Formats: sequence, C-alpha cells, structure tokens
Amino acid sequence: MIKFKTKICGVTSITDAQSAMESGVDAIGLNFFPSSRRFVTVEQAARITQQVDPNAVVFIGVFVNRPMEQVIEISARVGLDAIQFHGDETVEMVDLIQQPVIRAIRVRDQESTQLEIERWTDAGAAAILLDADGGRDYGGTGTMIDWQQAGQLSCTVPLILAGGLTPDNVCQAIAAVRPDGVDVASGVELEPGRKDLDLMREFVANARQELG
Repeated sequence: MIKFKTKICGVTSITDAQSAMESGVDAIGLNFFPSSRRFVTVEQAARITQQVDPNAVVFIGVFVNRPMEQVIEISARVGLDAIQFHGDETVEMVDLIQQPVIRAIRVRDQESTQLEIERWTDAGAAAILLDADGGRDYGGTGTMIDWQQAGQLSCTVPLILAGGLTPDNVCQAIAAVRPDGVDVASGVELEPGRKDLDLMREFVANARQELG
C-alpha cells in the first residue's frame, strides 16, 4: 500500500523536484504521457530520481494508455515507487505491476464514479485519485470537481483528491471531501511544468494543517 498526504504532480526538472522536496511534500509525480505539457522523458525522469533523496519523497509515475511492457520498463529504469494509471487502462493490469497502483478516476455522476471506485479497489488498487473530467487532457487542467459529490463517495483504500486545487482552496476542499491526501499540478505553477517554490510551500503547509 502507498500512503501520502501531499503530492505535487507534473515535475519536469531536478530544480523543481528539489524545491518540491524542500516544501515538505510527500510524493512527486512524473508524467510519462507524451501529449501532456508536463511530459518527461525516461532520461529526464531518471536524472530527477537520482538527484533527489529517495528517503524524503516517493516517486509516482503517471501513465496514460502506455503498453504494459513500457510501463514496467520505465518503472525499472526510473526507480518508481508507485504507478498511477490515468487513462483507459483495465483492472486486469493491476496484477501485472509489482508496485502499488493508484487509479485516477474522473468524477462524472455519483453512481458511475462509485462503481468505478469499487471495480478498481476490488481488483487491488492501492489508492484512488479523484480528478476532473478533462476530456482527452487526462488531468492537469486546473478544473475543480464537485466537492460535495466527491464527499459522498465511499472508498476502502486511501482516497486522493485532485482537480483544480490551489493553496487558497485546498483547506476548503479537504473539509468538504475528507480525503486521505491531495494532489496538485497547475495550482502551484508559474507555467505548465514549471513550479513555484512559494506556492508549493503554501500548498503543503495548508494541506497538512487540514489533514492533520
């Protein structure tokens, strides 16, 4: 099982990874979706993991519809601690991955979202991440989900809240949803893929204050 309270996703450089670690974040997300504005190559990601203290943070690889053999190869080369599926992957893939699997679910209506949570937790997903439905962007859009709706969902594994979170609204979001952790990308950026240390510090401090 993987458990964290704060995750900064879409880190693309060693400098930003070190700044994220300095902010006190628990997890760093590395995005391997080529169409993402926060995409990192395997070589870039490996340099990041090699330069950042692995005892200080966990590294989570974000994948969208990559062939399973590529996911396994990238994970081994980079040294990922967990895999986050953010595309149209199937539940059968959970058993093919050695690391814990985080399943990102785009929140639509209450019933279908709850059924999707149950399908993935029954299959062995280690955590569920709730994100906004951004169409083919697969996350990182800065769009908020319906917190009231999300707060009514039931989950038996750690629940991570994403979708339009910022230092200013993260406390309100946590109070409404009561997740186990939060995930931010665009809300702590100067521009896509370029993080702001002050925003990261503020986000982490605010989230921890509310999460306890």
